[in-house]
Amino acid sequence: MDEISTWKWVVFILILFPYAWKIRVAKESFSLDFAKSMNQWDIILEILSDPYFIFYFVLPLWLFFSSQIIKQEWEYTVHIRLRNLTKWIIHTLICISPLLLVLHFFWIIISLLVTVGIPLEDSWSGNGSDINIPLNYLVQPFKDSGISPWAILIIQPVLLSLFFTLLHVIMATFFIIVPKKRAIAVMSIFLYTYSIVSFKLFSPDMLWGKLENYMILSFAYGAFNSIVTPFLVIIIVVIFCFLLVFLFQRSQFHIVKEFTAHHFPTISYILLCIIGIVTPIVRADFLTVWDRQYYQFFGVSEDGFSITVYFYYCIVFMGLVYLFRLYLTPLLDGLIYYQLIRYTSLYRWFFQLIGKMIVVVISFLLLLTSVTIIIGYLQGQSLDLQISVSQKVTLSHLGYHFFVNGFLQILNYVLIIFIVIWIYKEAIYSLIALGALIVAGLPMINVYKCLPSGLNSLGYVTGDFSELIHITVVLIIFLVVELVIIFYFFYKQKIAY
Repeated sequence: MDEISTWKWVVFILILFPYAWKIRVAKESFSLDFAKSMNQWDIILEILSDPYFIFYFVLPLWLFFSSQIIKQEWEYTVHIRLRNLTKWIIHTLICISPLLLVLHFFWIIISLLVTVGIPLEDSWSGNGSDINIPLNYLVQPFKDSGISPWAILIIQPVLLSLFFTLLHVIMATFFIIVPKKRAIAVMSIFLYTYSIVSFKLFSPDMLWGKLENYMILSFAYGAFNSIVTPFLVIIIVVIFCFLLVFLFQRSQFHIVKEFTAHHFPTISYILLCIIGIVTPIVRADFLTVWDRQYYQFFGVSEDGFSITVYFYYCIVFMGLVYLFRLYLTPLLDGLIYYQLIRYTSLYRWFFQLIGKMIVVVISFLLLLTSVTIIIGYLQGQSLDLQISVSQKVTLSHLGYHFFVNGFLQILNYVLIIFIVIWIYKEAIYSLIALGALIVAGLPMINVYKCLPSGLNSLGYVTGDFSELIHITVVLIIFLVVELVIIFYFFYKQKIAY
């Protein structure tokens, strides 16, 4: 009762009711025959299973409140009373369970209210559930399954509740291993991002990785031809999480914990890169592994860009530069003075720093290519030395642009961030610089490809080798200018630290 009286349910009702009514109006206006044949189940089960409402409204709210409960209950007095980490997870589940119950209570009530005036029946509608149209794709799969609509009305909320329970257990487990507020925030963002990516970008063949198959009963039945499979998978993962916590409680994972806490940004970055490579960001009909690499790191082109593709480009290449920023900031905050004793001058120190970065960049580009080839081959793409998706793009042009211009582009990013951090101590300035580089890489800004940002996008490989040479020259010129600026600072011996 305390949960029902909270303000958030007023917002929930004000959003769900018009959304549910819109679903009813859309079905009634589709055709007269369809409107006459449907009953309340065509509306109720559509509202309870609508993927867009679940993914874009309910899921982020659940992740937010779940993370709040986890942080709120992570207290010394609670641990003394429970004396066990697995009991603590169960305790947080009990704390958040009223939210889950009230959520489904209002959801079902509104679904029933929206169907006022529609024929009430105990069975599926005569024709409405048979018509295989986009407006009925969530209800139609159950007509021939032999499952009662009353059973679906119960099983769908139970499945969604169990999946939300799984998300909470995963976040609680992660928070136990890495007990930091930013860690739970990052995990929430990661889970939500993966959910949207799996929903919008994963192909139907990747049924085990598509989270809607564990949230929405009609998708689960269509993917696994069974309503039992998603329940088993969720239960197995929950048990695994509890087992992980049990082993961690036995101090078996202290080394892993220390490593994860120390290298958390790097681990998160690597996971995002791998997820992006595994996921077909633009298209899934790759014939060769080189097709995958071409589209995976397409970035931008003269004809425009896709926000999803460019977003992944920024994660991969700007993410590496962000890790460099995390490494450089504490270095300039004090350790540099000890290193200068060893290297005796700023120039020698700088060259050894850039030398390490050059090795990292080369290894990074080779690793990206290797992982892309391996994943593409495992997913059925051939190793033929050709790019089938574009007749103009040759493998030699692709290789030159990815490795040569890619190497020069990352070095430009590194030196620009180095200059900003050298001048300004506050971290906000380097973040602003990264944001400015992201904007500068857009084709409508970098029209003549004269700014050192986004130039290693494989979308610029159009078959004209002179264009690639032009990009190389631009990047080299900017590298020289950046080095001159850095050496001038060294000459003046000005540093903000």
